[in-house]
Amino acid sequence: MTQHIDTDSWHATSWLTRPASQQPHYANPAHLNRVYQQLRKVTGLVSENEIEKLKQEYAEAAKGKRFIVQAGDCAESFSECQLPIIQRKKWHLEWIRSFLMNRLNIPITMVGRIAGQYGKPRSQPYEQGPYGMIPIYRGDMINSNKKCLASRAADPDRLLQAYQYATQTAHHLQSLEQVTTPSLWETSPSTSFDRWQTYHTAHSNPAGLEHLHSPHRVYLSHECLHLGYEQCFTRTHHNSLPYNYSAHTLWLGERTRRVNEAHVEYLRGIQNPIGVKISAQSQPQEVIQLAQTLNPKNTPGRLCLILRMGKDQIAAALPPLIEAVHQAKISICWMTDPMHGNTRTSPSGYKTRDFSNIVHEAQLCRRILAEHDAILAGVHLELSSEKVSECIGGLYEPILQEHLHQHYTSLCDPRLNDLQSFDFFHQFLSSSPHTYDA
Repeated sequence: MTQHIDTDSWHATSWLTRPASQQPHYANPAHLNRVYQQLRKVTGLVSENEIEKLKQEYAEAAKGKRFIVQAGDCAESFSECQLPIIQRKKWHLEWIRSFLMNRLNIPITMVGRIAGQYGKPRSQPYEQGPYGMIPIYRGDMINSNKKCLASRAADPDRLLQAYQYATQTAHHLQSLEQVTTPSLWETSPSTSFDRWQTYHTAHSNPAGLEHLHSPHRVYLSHECLHLGYEQCFTRTHHNSLPYNYSAHTLWLGERTRRVNEAHVEYLRGIQNPIGVKISAQSQPQEVIQLAQTLNPKNTPGRLCLILRMGKDQIAAALPPLIEAVHQAKISICWMTDPMHGNTRTSPSGYKTRDFSNIVHEAQLCRRILAEHDAILAGVHLELSSEKVSECIGGLYEPILQEHLHQHYTSLCDPRLNDLQSFDFFHQFLSSSPHTYDA
């Protein structure tokens, strides 16, 4: 179902009339405009039929008939746009999907933070460099993470590179849809430990597995951040309705969801399904106004609220929000992001998250929603298919605080590693109420 908008008040550039946060400063606006001109002519990464299909799947998940997993890197790196790396990411998501299918007995939709997650919002504009303060790293589409003044200047040509790498990644994913993926779960080992041992064996030598299953689509998503870039991919279909063709779905972060500001103004006009991160500081009426602005026709599957409240705040903050949504009779797809509200800095200076807190918030979110006649439709996670050491804890190969330095490769926030990803879903499903029906 399409989302009709007030065409007299919205157009692809109407966001320019609103305050826009988290936008980089470019020293050469003429150079930036030349890049925009090129981007307006390129081919999109997705189709409107795919976008509408995902919207329908979100609507099904909101009714408990499907489960959504939106997952991937905190920030993608241009340097990792390589087929072997993308293949591991794809297989990792496929293995998670297979595990969840086995446990929930309903369809699973996989949405990757992939093929466009090259920008990051930041709390501070500057950080300390080797020889003084330098602009903060804002993602590969803006500047380099190299800590020197020249590398941190916002470079318009990186927007072209972002499109090129996103396109290459999308093509790799599409080619992998034609390749069967090793399955971890058809062998049904007798214990959870054996399952995870099987995972490690498969990860080190996936081609050696005998059990295969047909691959499925991984939808593309990224945070809606650089509005000039997003505008370039906003085009009308034959039905004269605008879509963003850079991804199947976009989300707004906590820093950019103000209802009278530019990001909301932009997103209210496109047909793609939209996610919005909601913190414990969000007021119910503020969220209701946001929902009515982004989804005025109350279209099922259009709007997803991604709850990132923190394990110590969610019990107090979530119930009033659910009640407000019920009273307003708003169609919402509820998801949990149990990571961002549980971030801390370790004594050694690394940004990290405790695995147990992540699991606990997800369990609480699902329970609280069920207690208030609402359904948890999915989870939103920052995770890696590699053996990174960024989040503390886990079940069978826990990461200790003193391990953080060993393989901390995230460009921004800490991710669950390959094994912790499965640990999370194992714990989440084992200890949470089972409310899904086939």
